Amino acid sequence: MLVSPSSKLLWLSFATFMLVFALFTSEAGARSLIFATANSEGADFRAGVKISTLLNSHLTESENLVVTAINTTGSGENIHLLSEGRSDLAILSGVTALQAYRGQGFYLDRPMQNMSVIAVLWNNVVHFVVRNEFVKNKDINDLKGLAQSFSLGGMKNGTLGSEQVIFDALDINKHTDFTARYLDFSPSIDALLKNQVAGAVFTGRVPHEATMQLFAAEGDRISLLNVTADQYQKLNSNNGVWSRHILKAWSYRNQNEEVSTVAYPNILVVSNRLTDADVYQLTKCFYEHLPQFSDMLESTDAAELAGGLSGVDLPVHPGAQRYFREQGFNIVSPR
Repeated sequence: MLVSPSSKLLWLSFATFMLVFALFTSEAGARSLIFATANSEGADFRAGVKISTLLNSHLTESENLVVTAINTTGSGENIHLLSEGRSDLAILSGVTALQAYRGQGFYLDRPMQNMSVIAVLWNNVVHFVVRNEFVKNKDINDLKGLAQSFSLGGMKNGTLGSEQVIFDALDINKHTDFTARYLDFSPSIDALLKNQVAGAVFTGRVPHEATMQLFAAEGDRISLLNVTADQYQKLNSNNGVWSRHILKAWSYRNQNEEVSTVAYPNILVVSNRLTDADVYQLTKCFYEHLPQFSDMLESTDAAELAGGLSGVDLPVHPGAQRYFREQGFNIVSPR
């Protein structure tokens, strides 16, 4: 999501205050936990700050815990920080987390298994936007043989790994089918409007800011590509973290047809270095205050949100399992 310079400055100032607050309380004897989030311009960073603020308001005095949200480049760096013991909590793409845990993709033969999940947060919906003159089948196969420039997002964009999973599953080659451009949101919008790229992929919560801007400006000249049922089956055959997502007609201005695409969850994970007691308190505090996150979570019903963990093939932390048992939630940890 794009933010104004003033909003960005406000969030950075708040994050700086939280860091100073954490350092002060650490000197006073509080235990400091580092929460790796995402780029400071994105919604995940703001969500991380909001979560850390909630946790601190309830746990700093009672449990002597201080959680500090830090901005990062996204899931890849967050996993690295977790593996090095430089982060205690993190927001991760479910796709990237699963690859890291299994030792697949970028993490081939280098599994990162020192983390456990405590919550499914929200779905990232994939938007494949293409100029109408390049639309043939109205689905993602239109990227095959495109022979034009196509933006995949910035080089530090945390969604690149997820996009690669889609391309690998559907035999789309970003080196031969099109010319990959690595442009961030704003440059991607600009390049599409100036006909410098044939399309771009944007991933995030709906409504997605970049997609909104494009359809408001050029809605009669661009289209969203579908991911068909067969394509979804191929994608999800070895990775159950994906889900179908229907973008209803008029989800975006000038989008007059329903579009079927895919989504994957962002998850909240903790380092296995944390004690069961601390993770229990973190989990309890988060789930007992879900209504405060109604603007970002898939559900504010604790049982429903916790139930989503059964669909993520990652271990649920024992501290979180204890809380779920106390609440009568039937959560089966896949591992």
